[in-house]
Amino acid sequence: MIPSEQPKRVRPEGSSGWRRSARRWWYHFEWPVVGALPEHLKESNRQQADDIGVKLKAVGCGVAPLIDWDAPLFAFEADEIERLARLEHDRWMTARLEEGWRYGPKKDDDAKTHPCLRPYDQLPLHEQDKDRHAVRQVPHRLAQVGFRVYRLKTRPLPC
Repeated sequence: MIPSEQPKRVRPEGSSGWRRSARRWWYHFEWPVVGALPEHLKESNRQQADDIGVKLKAVGCGVAPLIDWDAPLFAFEADEIERLARLEHDRWMTARLEEGWRYGPKKDDDAKTHPCLRPYDQLPLHEQDKDRHAVRQVPHRLAQVGFRVYRLKTRPLPC
C-alpha cells in the first residue's frame, strides 16, 4: 500500500476525538450566528456535547467511527429516549443550579430564574418533548461529524 493510500487512523472510542468533533458541531448546530448567542447558552451547548458518551453508556450504547455512510441511522427505543431525556434535563438543571440559577415562574436571565428548574416529572409535556427531541437527534448529529451510535452487547438494567 502506498503511504498516501493508507486508511486514516481513527482514535478509539475512549479518546476525546469524537467528543471534540461533537462539541464543535453542537456549538454551531442550531445557531448560525454563534457570536450572537449569549455565552451561557454557548457553554450549555458545549456541556451537552461533552455529556453524550455518559448518557449513551447509561442506555447500553457507545460511539464509534461511521464506516458505512449508507447504513440507516441508529434509532433509540422508546424507553431509552425517555431515560436519555431525563438524564439530559438533570444535566442541564444541575449545571444551571451550579451557576446560581433558581426556580422562578418566568425565565429571567438577569435574575437567573427559570421555570424548568424542577424535576423532569414536574415539567409540562412540551418541555419534556424538547429534551426528547434533543436526544433523538444524537445519532444524526454524530453522523454529521463522522461517528455513529451502536448498541453494546448487553443493556444496563433500568434504574
